[in-house]
Amino acid sequence: MTPDMEISIKQADILIIAPLLPNISSAYIKSVVEKTSPNTIKVLSPQGYYRAFTSEDIVTEAEFSAADEILNQMDIVIVSDQDRKDMQQTLRHWTEKHPKLVAVMTKSKDGAIVLKGNKETVVRVEEVKEEDIVDSVGSGDIFTAGFAYNYWQTRDIQQAGDFANALARQCLFFKPNDIKIQSQALNFSRAY
Repeated sequence: MTPDMEISIKQADILIIAPLLPNISSAYIKSVVEKTSPNTIKVLSPQGYYRAFTSEDIVTEAEFSAADEILNQMDIVIVSDQDRKDMQQTLRHWTEKHPKLVAVMTKSKDGAIVLKGNKETVVRVEEVKEEDIVDSVGSGDIFTAGFAYNYWQTRDIQQAGDFANALARQCLFFKPNDIKIQSQALNFSRAY
């Protein structure tokens, strides 16, 4: 890690760790998290930890064996219901072991659920018809960034979820290099 990176991490309001592959150790994550300020919100998007590869380089499901070590250092974890078959049970297990953790599971057209302690918050979304979707690649990452940003601002789970859904929804209508965020669409109402 370069000195400039260390300075950036120390000054960050939000730190998002999102490995594409299961090759970032819990020791490395701990060394990075230790450089943050106490006020930095630490977010994990662990999809890479659920990936293994066959000898033909085909992606298969893997166990996130370092989950407890890593989640112990996080404020928020954001997963997809597609990461593993029993993701909702896994989320409940994590929040039981880590009561301060905000655990979010996106559910595509069914919105998201957020668990914190023994409280569950349902985040609804205005469904987008399949034929209207131009490109959904990266929408989960956009949701993660939007949730982290709004939660950092408000500390309100419902508002952060609504904001993240509105942001990720807009990106479905564009090719990646053509995305245009319309700020008025982020002034969402919860009428859906």
